[in-house]
Amino acid sequence: MHFWSKNLMQFHNINPFEILLIRGVVSLVISFISLKINGISLTDIPRSKILLVIIGALIGALSLYGLYLSLYSLSITDAFALDFLATPVITFIDYIIFKGILRFSHFLGYICAFLGIIFLVRPSYIFEDTADIYAKSNFIYGFIAGLVSALLSGVFNGILRRIFRKVNPMLYFTYRQIAVSLLSPLAMCVFQAVVPKDTVYTTSIWLSLGGIAIIGWLSNFFMNQALIGEKLVARIYPFKFGLVVLGILADLFYFKCELIPSTYIGLALIGVNFVIAWYQLFYVTY
Repeated sequence: MHFWSKNLMQFHNINPFEILLIRGVVSLVISFISLKINGISLTDIPRSKILLVIIGALIGALSLYGLYLSLYSLSITDAFALDFLATPVITFIDYIIFKGILRFSHFLGYICAFLGIIFLVRPSYIFEDTADIYAKSNFIYGFIAGLVSALLSGVFNGILRRIFRKVNPMLYFTYRQIAVSLLSPLAMCVFQAVVPKDTVYTTSIWLSLGGIAIIGWLSNFFMNQALIGEKLVARIYPFKFGLVVLGILADLFYFKCELIPSTYIGLALIGVNFVIAWYQLFYVTY
């Protein structure tokens, strides 16, 4: 889905917020149908949780905007690496809220994840004399957007696990799609004013936008299910780690990016974080 979005943004001059608008509207229609089939109403939320669900939906929308801005400005590897940061943040909050204990292996895993992201994204790039000024500014905007997106996603998804014990996750997801659908037109206009796009829409582009929307709905549906279940690490880590690997492969073979040795060092460190997380899940008792 993100690979598809990056392809549209890079090769077809598609506004990232236009992708999110169509994704939000299509996902909203599917969500309403799903709620109707399951006999769930948008008002089926405990009164004490309404405000938190709305805030969570807005934060979720902003997190998605940050991810797509990083996809637009950075390589797909860098964007996925920053997005991976949300995973240790989620598990960190998960351990604090649900288990109340952090071991040395947890901190070792977090350090490996952080160092891995540093090696992958290489923020020191902005200090290199050989770097183009425009490329530097583009990198900075994308890096900040991706970092903020990952932190927002990690913190709020971690906290929202408590809400999901009393609120159907499909409801939260639907409210988030409402927020995305309402905010995207404004964001799209602002982005168009700052970065004008001259796009020729073809049938294949419209089909691609529809496909992204449907896959996006499925992806978020399964992510929400993962957040309410046990074995959170086992559900999320393989998916996020797999995205980083696929991002590297896509940059290498499709987008024809030249990867440097630090990329593979970063991948190895994130892999260590992944292994430690699974070790904690299956072999560490609390």
